[in-house]
Parts: sequence; structure tokens; C-alpha cells
Amino acid sequence: MGVFFDRLIDQLNPLSSGNLVLYFVTVFVYSYTSVAVWLARRASWRFLCFLINQFFSFGVFVSWTVAVVISITYWRYALGMAAFGVLTAIVLWAALRSRHRRRELRALMRGSAI
Repeated sequence: MGVFFDRLIDQLNPLSSGNLVLYFVTVFVYSYTSVAVWLARRASWRFLCFLINQFFSFGVFVSWTVAVVISITYWRYALGMAAFGVLTAIVLWAALRSRHRRRELRALMRGSAI
């Protein structure tokens, strides 16, 4: 059961080796067929390259969309944790600063009472 979940998580990871290879192959085929559509002399070859290009353009769109969604989901959690850490540090700093000021005021009051 653990292997199944590991494989599933690995497929969802946009930076896994399999997804990187798939992405760069998709970009290569998309770029190649874009140039082939433009430079092809025969209409049938141009049409075939155009169909392949459109198929891979959808794949590029989907891969970018999935990568962006996963990144936003990941960074939302990370930024939330960072914001929590910064907020905690600010609260602690303010509390300690307030405590330090009260201590200084007490020392001043004792000094002026003498």
C-alpha cells in the first residue's frame, strides 16, 4: 500500500524525473512541429504536423497548469508557515521590548525617588 502512495505522490510532483522528461519531450515536439508546420512544402505533412502540434500544445497547457496549481498549493502552505513564524517573532519581540521598557521605567522611578 505504501508503494502505491509513493508512486502516486511521485506522479503529482512537478519536479520528479519522469515529469521533467515528459515536459521537455513535450516542449521539443511542440517546438519541432511548430517549425515543421511553417516550413513544410507538402500540405499533408503540414496538416499532420499541425495536428501533432495542437495535441502537444494542449499537453503544454495542461502541464503548465498542473505545475502552477501544485506550486501555488505548496507555496500557500509554506508562506502561511513563514507568516506564522514572522508573526510569532513580532509578538515575542513586542512582549520582550515592553517588559524591558517597564524595567527601565521602574529603574528611572527608583532613581528619581532617591
